[in-house]
Amino acid sequence: MKSLNIYIRCGAAILLALALAITPVSAQPVRARQKPHSQKKSQALPPVAVVNNPVPEYRSGEVSVAVRGNENPIIRLGLAPNGVTLVEFPVSDKFFAINPGNTDMVTIEDSPTKETDRFFVIRPGAGFLPADEGAKSPATSIIVQMSSGMVVTFLLYPARDIESNAHRCVVTYDREAVINARRAAGLAVNIDRRAEKLDPRQSSASIRMAPIIETSPPVTTSSLINKNDEIKTDTAAKKDDSKSRSLLQDMSFPSAKDKWSKGAHGLKIAARTEAVDAKRRQVIVAVRNTLSKPVTIAPGYPELYVHTFDDKGRVLQTETLKQVKVECSSSEGLIAPGETLRYLLTYEALVLGAKQRIGVAVAQTNAADDPVTTELAASAK
Repeated sequence: MKSLNIYIRCGAAILLALALAITPVSAQPVRARQKPHSQKKSQALPPVAVVNNPVPEYRSGEVSVAVRGNENPIIRLGLAPNGVTLVEFPVSDKFFAINPGNTDMVTIEDSPTKETDRFFVIRPGAGFLPADEGAKSPATSIIVQMSSGMVVTFLLYPARDIESNAHRCVVTYDREAVINARRAAGLAVNIDRRAEKLDPRQSSASIRMAPIIETSPPVTTSSLINKNDEIKTDTAAKKDDSKSRSLLQDMSFPSAKDKWSKGAHGLKIAARTEAVDAKRRQVIVAVRNTLSKPVTIAPGYPELYVHTFDDKGRVLQTETLKQVKVECSSSEGLIAPGETLRYLLTYEALVLGAKQRIGVAVAQTNAADDPVTTELAASAK
């Protein structure tokens, strides 16, 4: 009996062991299946990649650059040793200065109409050689300043083939936005404009913080001569000013005999020439507004120019006259509908060729690129 009990206990133990062996994993206690938190391995973060900004590549082919009013851009262009690049600017602005860097590297092609051009052409010089493989350094630069004050810098990179050449670059911007931004920054604008005479009625006396005490120099014969010369000069200047005022206020010009130009953008002009003396000439310009709304004369106008014609009467070259004194019957340059504004232009008498003529051009702010023009009489030289 005792042996039977032992046999039964052994069999029960074997059955219990078999049951535990075939129990599914999901039925085991959760605590047994979970690994301790301390045994988890933290995932390694990827290393931080440090990326250096590469040197900007130059541009090639057709290039268009839009500039905001407060920007003075740097434009990188590729130039092949046998290539050529045309750079265009807005028609509403004029070149004030084009400053090339090393002229052995690049040259600015001379233009017979450079005074009125809105483009220039860049050609490689003798020292402009192809770049080494992988080289990204500019060879030279060109700085352009426009009459609005806008400054644009061109960096020229040697390109190894014509396909990498920047054939044409167009720079676009709003001239008024440039002027407003420069004024806000306290910079000069309209830097090619001639100084206009202030209206005496708008002038105010200066205020001195302390009196200025000046000692009179001893009177000598030479000082008396110089004083007399100053008096004569001052008297002549007063006579010129008086004559200028009378010409600007002369309502008899233009008369029915004076010829008006063809109209353009609401403007018509008539011009008459007066001789001041042997060295100076004056041109009275009447500008009429034919529109039903006011117009404003564009900065820099009216201007005098010289046309050179060929044998067939075609214009070969146009040059703008410099050192012209401009006076106006209104300091604002605003013309009411149907009204006429008068300008007086004083310039040094010219020696002209048989195929050269002097003309006057006037434009309004809404069509600054298309002025109305008229030629002066052939005797106005």
